[in-house]
Amino acid sequence: AVGLFGVAAGLLLGRRAPSGGTLIVISQPAGAELVLDGKATGERTPAALRDVGPGEHTVRLRHPSFSDLERVVRLAVGGRQLVDAHLLPRTHTVDLNTVPAGAIAFVDGALVAGKTPVSFELTDGEYHVVRIEMVGYETVIRKLKPEDSGPLPTIMLAAEKLPRGTIYVDAA
Repeated sequence: AVGLFGVAAGLLLGRRAPSGGTLIVISQPAGAELVLDGKATGERTPAALRDVGPGEHTVRLRHPSFSDLERVVRLAVGGRQLVDAHLLPRTHTVDLNTVPAGAIAFVDGALVAGKTPVSFELTDGEYHVVRIEMVGYETVIRKLKPEDSGPLPTIMLAAEKLPRGTIYVDAA
């Protein structure tokens, strides 16, 4: 009888022991939608997901004003895992100044409206290429990192070493 009682107690305790772990997710800014392994959880950060199965999981955070972020975490049986994420803005403003002022700028090949000093928006937290041109001065190319925002260091334009011109061809 004691053996039978021990087996029954073991089964009951086995059922009560947590089979999964806890996943704690926080983000800056808060309020990001939490997706676990491709399925919406209905939770927003900060959040604690309980009874998450052991193993590798993909956590995705979505926020309307910030770029999505994805992390892969490994969770042990009954363990805890923290995801602390800093989301990058989808767009941010960059200020560009040149000496002398009045240069034109191209971002990723597209003309920026206005002449320097000028402000423009960059999107998606990606790398960008800025080309700055002004008649009588050498062309300057700068690569921008996703975290580059606000005022960039003033770009000093150097006088061109060889004169150049523009040829127009009209062919019908």
